[in-house]
Amino acid sequence: MRRRDFIARLGAAAWPLAARAQQPDKVRLIGVLMGFDSEARRWVAAFERKLAELGWKGGIDLRIEYRWSGDSPDQLRTRAAEIVKLNPDAILVSNEPTLAVTSSATRTIPIVFANVTSPRLERHYDNVTGIIAIEPQVAKKWVSVLKALVPGIERVGFLNEPISTPKEFYPHIQAAAASHGLKLVSAAASGLMLDTTIVGPEATIAQFAAEPNGGLVVMPSSITADLRPTIIRAAAQYRVPAIYGHRFFVVEGGLISYGTDIAQCFAQAASYIDRILNGETPAGLPLQPPSRYDLVLNLKTATAMGLDVPVNVLALADEVIK
Repeated sequence: MRRRDFIARLGAAAWPLAARAQQPDKVRLIGVLMGFDSEARRWVAAFERKLAELGWKGGIDLRIEYRWSGDSPDQLRTRAAEIVKLNPDAILVSNEPTLAVTSSATRTIPIVFANVTSPRLERHYDNVTGIIAIEPQVAKKWVSVLKALVPGIERVGFLNEPISTPKEFYPHIQAAAASHGLKLVSAAASGLMLDTTIVGPEATIAQFAAEPNGGLVVMPSSITADLRPTIIRAAAQYRVPAIYGHRFFVVEGGLISYGTDIAQCFAQAASYIDRILNGETPAGLPLQPPSRYDLVLNLKTATAMGLDVPVNVLALADEVIK
């Protein structure tokens, strides 16, 4: 499905009562600025479902205006300006780029983010709060799970994008690699850098696979998420066991993940939106970690890669995709 068709269908489907219900005197308005993602339908559904559970009725006491950021920075700024111009009661943003642009566009309208990886986002402004998708210490678990899944690995690399990957993850990866006796292949030392204008992810993974007994940690960022079809395909092609920070990588063919289902983060963000609509301020709402972490394994991918999954890993998995 083309991006334009997807967005058109999603926009038509979202909050279906809004066009049909009679409007009361007081209808609260939420603006939502989303970066495009194939998982967006699930995220929006989780957000709206949680609002309904909290008592909000679409088209009766609540209206949601969606804007999609498109592919270019100019489009993102335009959509953010459109949302701000509506003067909503609160704005939900979906990732680092949408947060950066929206928080620059308004210092007064409450902003809640639902899928931001960087823990560096201290509260820059009093009107911003939200859900941090992954905490840095989870990086230790990535290395441990990878070693448990493939006991024979001797090297661990991390596939990262230097601009958007939080540096706070690196010390935890270093500590975990040392504790398991693994050689750590860093971005600076090996050229293992995700930069689509210089070295694409496929070439980077091929380079890493040239030496045997390696496993890869795919660092979470908006860019690695956007490039996940290429990353997943290359990891399978070169038989590199890779672990990811989000379930959607594994659903789409990746080997294993330990981290969050972003739909849960959107549901948590809905709870913060509810509290803001009921009079609380973003300054009084602390940044939250996700409500849970899950281990998700794609057994079909493991079999295709020739991996014999240990029983203890299967037992730890919260979800096994067959």
